[in-house]
Amino acid sequence: MAIVEYGKTFWGNYFLEGLHSNYYDTARIGRGKSYANRGMVFSFKQNKNQIKAKVQGSYANYYNISLIFPLFTKKQID
Repeated sequence: MAIVEYGKTFWGNYFLEGLHSNYYDTARIGRGKSYANRGMVFSFKQNKNQIKAKVQGSYANYYNISLIFPLFTKKQID
């Protein structure tokens, strides 16, 4: 199987670095990459501050996954 490269752009890499350094369960991130590499992500939607995906799992037919990020305040943006 070919190795998939994630975070190919500056912002993609920056996002992944932030996720790895601030998320408590880095093993879960690895599993997510593994599921993506095996074609087990069936839908992926991103809006302003939320990512939703439908993933085929090992124990259930599908899992609905979501990541919600707090929006920046105006002060943070400035």
